[in-house]
Amino acid sequence: MMITMYQAELHSKLPRYLHRSEDILTSYVFSFFKYSNRKVFLFNYLKSLGINVSEQESRNAEFQFWPIYNDHTEPDLVLIVGDFYILIEAKYTSSFGQANLGTQSQLVREYFGGVKEAQKLDKQFILVTITAHPFFDPVIFLGTPNWLIPKINWTNWQAVTIFLQRILEENPKIAIEQIAFAEDLKSLLIHKRLRNYIGKAAFQLKTNLNRLPQGEWFFDITTAKYRGVFEGFSKIVSIKFIQETDKCFYHTGNMGCFFDLKLADEIESNHTQLFFRR
Repeated sequence: MMITMYQAELHSKLPRYLHRSEDILTSYVFSFFKYSNRKVFLFNYLKSLGINVSEQESRNAEFQFWPIYNDHTEPDLVLIVGDFYILIEAKYTSSFGQANLGTQSQLVREYFGGVKEAQKLDKQFILVTITAHPFFDPVIFLGTPNWLIPKINWTNWQAVTIFLQRILEENPKIAIEQIAFAEDLKSLLIHKRLRNYIGKAAFQLKTNLNRLPQGEWFFDITTAKYRGVFEGFSKIVSIKFIQETDKCFYHTGNMGCFFDLKLADEIESNHTQLFFRR
């Protein structure tokens, strides 16, 4: 069902409220990992998260969407693969719930519930959170106890888009239906503006900035010594290179990014590549 809904959303055939649903987004992405070639996609995606399993273990992975624990806590996904019990809690437009009226916060309940379930299966517990933030910001876990934060693995939806692009480029000979499946999901994530930069035509910064087209420009992250998940800026006013990722601020209005120029150094114009958002 979710596979066929890719095209429905891409062509604006779904009710508007579904476009912002994190449950729908979770199903889009992780149903893909469940039903696509696991050797190519799931195996490598887990590897990108620092979770090392064998190809065979990825083929045998068990997906549990929205399981319910004894205290009625409902994680978005549990993935049992190899020696690991991976609990995935996904957010899109909402934030992680905070403790109130004697009830522990969502991530605390999921952590303790997940640890208990993992112990029953003699598995290593891993807590993964996924959000739409373009880069890590401590505000993501506002209200989460300090002791829990180091135990949380964070990633974002944008990383899935980048992952799909990389895998498609590295595996041009996989089955055509697998390519189509991955391309549809990638297109859907781009449609939802869940990617870091747009454009493939890169050039060296050797011309007068006043002659460049105006728009949104982004670093080639492979040329950046200090970088986070997202690099970029919305307007070329003074070209600077950010040194601390937590000083790069997301601008929701134009999907750009601006820097605290007082904490920045000049970009080395002889090697830095920029991408233009068309």
